[in-house]
Amino acid sequence: MVLYVNIVGPQLIFAQISLSAYSNHNTKLPDLGANQRNWMFPVLQTYQIVFGLTKPLNVTTGKLPSNVRYIYATTSGEVLTRTSRNSGHDVFLMRTPNIRSLNQVVWDQMTA
Repeated sequence: MVLYVNIVGPQLIFAQISLSAYSNHNTKLPDLGANQRNWMFPVLQTYQIVFGLTKPLNVTTGKLPSNVRYIYATTSGEVLTRTSRNSGHDVFLMRTPNIRSLNQVVWDQMTA
């Protein structure tokens, strides 16, 4: 999922939702800069073009500029492992307790 907001300047927010922990998932933040099969441009560059963001962004190191966010939401109870934390990736991790706290009633209905 990709969100584009323009409250305090243009912002791209990439949200990845998975049952797997971030460390076990086969795609991670740097993959936003990788060429995708059947896409003319990498994911990040595609959305830059769509939303008219001209500043070139390079995420191969896992570092994001201030106007790009990467949220990884998972029902896995695992926190970011030392390897993931030491990767330097700018990942905002949301686990079940975080998601549940946003709206307990809806969460209970979805998981009943």
